[in-house]
Amino acid sequence: DSRLIVGLLAARLARIPGLSVEAAATLAQARALLAERPQRFFLALVDLVPPDATAGEAVDLVTGSGVAAVVLSATFSPQVREEQLRKPRVVDYLLKDSPASLDVAANLVQRLMRNHAVGVLVVDDSRTVREHTAGLLGSHRYRVVQARDGVDALEVLESDPAIGLLVTDFHMPRMDGFELVRRVRERRSRDELAAIGMSSSADRALAARFIKSGGNDFLVKPFLEEEFFCRVTQNVEMLEHIAALRDASVRDFLTGLHNRRHLF
Repeated sequence: DSRLIVGLLAARLARIPGLSVEAAATLAQARALLAERPQRFFLALVDLVPPDATAGEAVDLVTGSGVAAVVLSATFSPQVREEQLRKPRVVDYLLKDSPASLDVAANLVQRLMRNHAVGVLVVDDSRTVREHTAGLLGSHRYRVVQARDGVDALEVLESDPAIGLLVTDFHMPRMDGFELVRRVRERRSRDELAAIGMSSSADRALAARFIKSGGNDFLVKPFLEEEFFCRVTQNVEMLEHIAALRDASVRDFLTGLHNRRHLF
């Protein structure tokens, strides 16, 4: 509902390499853009109440066209937030309450652009939980692979070295989450593959035991979806930062050529 925000956000996003931006200041303009060829959009940042629409109407228009949406709102309402996040294809709910919020939105867009290159292995003996978790990750454009227990997970990791994140349940037949992570750490370090454990157990010591066994993070089920994505993003970005630092340490800053440290 603010032409200023539309202009500032479009300008900020246009600086992202490989991204083209279309701006709409009203619901009618958004409808016209989506009518042309909606599949050209991978994401829409949607105001909750644009000038010519009721609350949520623009979000429904976008998601109904098959486009993922990030909902923007000037005020925070827990009830509205939960209502919007329950909608299919709604990725996140962000406030636009300060100039810094534009950077938050831009960072989220960049994260979603990169996620298709990140492989995630979901391990759980419950098919329902496994597919739910995989669906959440898929909504954020991660490349998801599934395994029903630790034994199958090790086989998947052996055949797909591009997997960078492991999300595993604790209680599983044949091999539990602790043993799985211990086996994984024999092959790949925390700097190469992040492991997030999950359990519905009331044992509060599980998180510490899992992390001491080689895990990076732990979640108690049922978890809040926003917390789940925050932890996944944090671990994926940690791996990216470490990889960037490692690459910078073996390359000349000016030319990009490998340096003496790389040769040794």
